[in-house]
Amino acid sequence: MKSDITLLINLLESAALLSIFLGFYYFFLRKLTSFTANRIILLSGIILSCSLPFFNFTVSGDQSTEIITYTLPAVLIDGETNSEVTSTAQSFDWLQMALYIYFLGLAFCLGRSARRAFKLNKLLSKLDFDEHGIAIVNGPVPTFSFLNKILINEKDLKNNELDAILAHERAHVEQRHSFDLILIDLVKCFQWFNPAAWHYSKALQETHEYLADRSSLEKIEQSRSEYGALLARQGIAQLQYAYGHAFAEQIKNRITMINQKKSSKWSGFRYAFLIPLIAFLIPVIACSEGESPLAANNDDEQKYFHEGAEPIKDPDVLPEFPGGMDSLMVYLGRVEYPEAAKLAGNEGKVMVEFGVEYDGTVQSAEVLPASLDAPQSLQDVAVAHVLAMPDWAPGEKDGKPVLTKMVIPFNFVLPKEGDN
Repeated sequence: MKSDITLLINLLESAALLSIFLGFYYFFLRKLTSFTANRIILLSGIILSCSLPFFNFTVSGDQSTEIITYTLPAVLIDGETNSEVTSTAQSFDWLQMALYIYFLGLAFCLGRSARRAFKLNKLLSKLDFDEHGIAIVNGPVPTFSFLNKILINEKDLKNNELDAILAHERAHVEQRHSFDLILIDLVKCFQWFNPAAWHYSKALQETHEYLADRSSLEKIEQSRSEYGALLARQGIAQLQYAYGHAFAEQIKNRITMINQKKSSKWSGFRYAFLIPLIAFLIPVIACSEGESPLAANNDDEQKYFHEGAEPIKDPDVLPEFPGGMDSLMVYLGRVEYPEAAKLAGNEGKVMVEFGVEYDGTVQSAEVLPASLDAPQSLQDVAVAHVLAMPDWAPGEKDGKPVLTKMVIPFNFVLPKEGDN
């Protein structure tokens, strides 16, 4: 279950990072005419937001040397149905519900993208492309480009400004904008719950259009005002259509941008603000503290304490089993009473001490000395069940994760004759 929690946390961190990069773009870069740099920044934002949360860079840190000790309620293992713990089995698992909803949305979005890709592939397979990758279409399909293909609506063949339209679409092809759209479409699928992902897609498409417009103006003999008028006319005709990465998209902003004065060299300093931003995000999202004593081996035994460390009794946040105490008691109640111990009539109390690491992993389960007189089979099954636990949310003190010693008492008691 810890892996489920980690997945959700990573997804939320990824969504937060994407939102931060989008905000940076809108506040600092959107009005600049350095379109190539903007595209690089937007693509870098996608890559970083989708990778940083899923990587864990270990650094030596200043984790607290204090260790929390906490004894959990005793668990009765009676060799029959553990009624006192199974009564909680019906508790609602919000984590699983959240995962179900997420994967349902993911499946829907991936299915929709697959359907759109199939529809596009079906259209392309029916067309006859010339040696330049150009095909003529009619009806509601607008002039647009995808990968190395350009589709020209037949109405544009009669347009004396066809050269400008072709130059624009060729720019999309040459600059491989379709790959960007495929990438951001996947991001939208995996972050369907994040509104920023959809706005990010719009920002990236907008940058593509700016780049294609600039390339088109450099290659054709047409003034900015004439090109803007072409966009306006295409936009009026395009309102009835909504398909693909077409020539007549983002009309208002594109007309504004082609008439925008070139950004000054000083404006390039805005990109420098990315350096401290990324320098801040990497340790916050991707770095974890160095190895702690619970994970360090000493011969065949793992140790709990830093040298000189003392346990504390008042943690700010106690470690938590995934799903809370109810889920923990349900899990512990699944311990199977060893058959050999049943036949031998063995009973006993087994106190199992284990460590919860800084990252929530369970380490070093062992039987406390006071329980060593319990039958070995009971000790073994209790320790094995503890070691098989999923990762916990770690305890905290003063806002920092701390090492935690946990103790679980297992009471192995066989039913007596005449007991109901």
